[in-house]
Amino acid sequence: MSTVCISDINEELVTTTGQSLATTYGEQNVIFAVCDVRNEDQFKNVFQVTKNKFKRVDIVINNAGVADEENWGKVVDVNLKGSILGTQLAAEALRKDRGGHGGIVVNMCSIFGVQPCSILPVYSASKYGVFGLTKSFAEMPEMKENGVKFTCLCPGAIDTEMITDDIQQMRKKFFGDTSLMSTDVMTEALFKLLNDTDNNGEGLIVNQVDPDQHMKYFNSK
Repeated sequence: MSTVCISDINEELVTTTGQSLATTYGEQNVIFAVCDVRNEDQFKNVFQVTKNKFKRVDIVINNAGVADEENWGKVVDVNLKGSILGTQLAAEALRKDRGGHGGIVVNMCSIFGVQPCSILPVYSASKYGVFGLTKSFAEMPEMKENGVKFTCLCPGAIDTEMITDDIQQMRKKFFGDTSLMSTDVMTEALFKLLNDTDNNGEGLIVNQVDPDQHMKYFNSK
């Protein structure tokens, strides 16, 4: 049985979700923690409680993100700075010369991290940064030598709370499209990434709108 630690800034949400997972998969296999990725102490605590409970970390998924062009500082702090801190902490926990066992870091990027987005320029800029961060860590010789891989998911719009009515209205106005992917598609994409042992540094673009390009790897080299 696999083990997991989930974290979220929303204490009520992470508690409810964590308890539900623990009921289904066993309390010995699931833990949860409140974490604002802008708070280094809280972020470090997530890794510490995970190692205390499960004795090791093998996979880290940096998934926190916001889209708010008016509060662009928050977008940069959460999407980019949060991913930087999460990637650094993950590398430290996973690398074999620091007591880890190797593993993989998955950063949540976006299709707008590999192509521009005129309606969400700051969001797009933050995700371009995440893609560059991921590729740069993947190229580090010390990470390769210590068994740590880095990759990212680059999805189109997903049916989550991040896609507000205002964003949908802008998508309809500028792109003529308001279709959303289900989270089930992202689950499929995540497992594809985790099972693809040859991938290191590439982004998996997930675009359900275009069946011919449903999932494809993107490498900016």
